[in-house]
Amino acid sequence: MMRRWVIASCFLLSIAVMLGALGAHLLKKILDPERLAIWHTAVEYHFYSTLGLLLLALGSAQMSHREKLLNRAMQCLLAGMLMFSGSIYLLAFCKFPGWEFLSFLGPITPLGGVLMIVGWMIAGLSFVRKK
Repeated sequence: MMRRWVIASCFLLSIAVMLGALGAHLLKKILDPERLAIWHTAVEYHFYSTLGLLLLALGSAQMSHREKLLNRAMQCLLAGMLMFSGSIYLLAFCKFPGWEFLSFLGPITPLGGVLMIVGWMIAGLSFVRKK
């Protein structure tokens, strides 16, 4: 199962790099500096969260007795990252005419943040608890 997390993390990291490049090259011509900063915040959290997923998956080899707990932590991290960064990516465009409807995503961002916090807490607990 952890092999799947490694593979998914690698793909998610490649997407983070692509979205960062998109912001640095194409979107800086379209978005104002405030919206571009919002985009870059999403890229940073996307990248760091996914890198954390990869490290957890790679470090889980010695934790086979805690695989279920680690898997739950990584599910929370993935869902949180998708909600947090995903909503921020879209919110960067909500000031464009016709895109205002995206503002409903605002409350989703902190929920994603909470899920990431919970995921890291569960991950920490999985390493603290003994066999």
